[in-house]
Amino acid sequence: MFIKRLKISTPSQVIRDLEFKKGLNLIVDNTPMNDLTQTGNNVGKTTVLKLISFCLAGNADDIYKGIELKTTNDIVKDFLIDNKVLITLELVENLDNPFSNKITIQRNFLNKKERIIRLNDKDFASKDELAKELLDVIFPNHQSEKPSFREIISHNLRYKDQSINSTLKTLHSTTKDAQYEILHLFLLGFSFSNSKELLDFQNQLKFEQDHLKKLLSSNSDKQIYVDTLKIIDNEINELNKKKETLNIDEDFQINLDVFNEIKHNISMLSNKIGLLEIRKNSINDFINRMNSNRSSVDTKQLELIYNQTNLFIPKLHKTFDQLVNFHNKMLDEKIAFASKELLEIFKQMSSLQNQLNELLKVEKDLSIRLSKDDTFKELDKIITQLNRKHYEKGEYETKLSQINDSEEIIFKLKQKISLLSNDLYSKEFKNKLDERLNTFNKYFQRLSDTLYNERYFLTYSIENEKSKPYYKFNLSVLNHSSGKKQGEIICYDLAYIQFADHFNINCLHFLLNDKKELMSDNQLISISNYLLNSNAQLIISILKDKIPDKVWKNSNVVLELSQKDKLFKF
Repeated sequence: MFIKRLKISTPSQVIRDLEFKKGLNLIVDNTPMNDLTQTGNNVGKTTVLKLISFCLAGNADDIYKGIELKTTNDIVKDFLIDNKVLITLELVENLDNPFSNKITIQRNFLNKKERIIRLNDKDFASKDELAKELLDVIFPNHQSEKPSFREIISHNLRYKDQSINSTLKTLHSTTKDAQYEILHLFLLGFSFSNSKELLDFQNQLKFEQDHLKKLLSSNSDKQIYVDTLKIIDNEINELNKKKETLNIDEDFQINLDVFNEIKHNISMLSNKIGLLEIRKNSINDFINRMNSNRSSVDTKQLELIYNQTNLFIPKLHKTFDQLVNFHNKMLDEKIAFASKELLEIFKQMSSLQNQLNELLKVEKDLSIRLSKDDTFKELDKIITQLNRKHYEKGEYETKLSQINDSEEIIFKLKQKISLLSNDLYSKEFKNKLDERLNTFNKYFQRLSDTLYNERYFLTYSIENEKSKPYYKFNLSVLNHSSGKKQGEIICYDLAYIQFADHFNINCLHFLLNDKKELMSDNQLISISNYLLNSNAQLIISILKDKIPDKVWKNSNVVLELSQKDKLFKF
């Protein structure tokens, strides 16, 4: 799909009607070169890219809300709402064919009944519903929830710092390698109907492995608990032998045996309740941490990024806030999974506490009766030692039982993951993957050779995280300049379009790029020359004075903005 048109309108007028063509499309400033008091920044160049993303099921906050100081540009927001601004995006399969299949997407910034979220005259209640429809329309062969539509097209929308500065990692900064594995395999033409289920099992496995780690916090090896339990049993046997050498009344012995059994059961129940309390606290901590992550931002991480990318400080802030919703969806799934187990733990704790209370009453009565017997004083020392050993035994048995249960859950989850991904790491699959990578790298190397006289290529390795394998994709290049990095990203994205066309893989044929001012003139010229005869559409927002004359001649200037003529014309 290509972008044919982006229209910004109100019920009474058309504010902008932008037409795009195949090849290089520029959104620039029209700042007078002889007027040093004016700047080409903050006129709305990047906002054009954001509006396209907005129509592709993006967030409205992207347009008017900044993350720095959590502030909202009320002037822009009020203008969009008060004037009932409607954004219309028109996509076509072939820009050269006037009868080509077309997709028209419309969205506004209003709420409730006045909200418009529309695709080809079909209305939707939310942007998530729109995303699902876009997934079905643009990627009809994809039958799974993962990767999502926004994840698939994340490399097409490079105006946020995460995707601007990283070629492969275009999702939220907290995204796990397992999620990138599914995304990159999908982009290479491998689709899995059970990918969502696989990710769920992997999340459950991670949670259970963390719980087992807490159970083994004092001892890293379960065998230590097994060996210690044997030692305690031997000590109990020795104490029982000492007790048997004493002259003990038969009735007293019966009561004593019952008393010791109750003591042991009390110890077992207490430990079970204690371990359930640990599990409950662990889950509550997890849920609280997830809820906290919903609204909190790692300011230290932000500060580190600021220091590394001082040039882009004003826009860096927007990246985090615009990804909060995406982040929260992942958190909701984890919270829902943990909450189900929490309810069951409360039921178990209540039942065990009732049993414990009954045993404590019986223990108290027996203790009073035993203390009146003459032989009690003789046995007091041995009984005290036995009670302590039985308590220790119950503690270790309960903990060992919890460890065994956790290991069994982990084993079953690994089996489920193995069944779902059994073919994924087979020799046959790796051969297919190698073939796909070889084809991709032909296009990638050709472009990088044209741009830099160097040859870059995409590679992978099979890594392991807690005995679970996954494919990790990397680029065989180290970049030392941000300008060169921007060129590398464009080469990768353009190579992917060629690769997708080669295998008839559905993809977007347009790329949105910001912050290309750091690229050298030669790099920009090489890219513009390549795009003259390509089946791709590169849309760049860039300062006009950074554009070489040759690039200007090879381009379609979509829009020129200035301080006196900003995007929304106010």
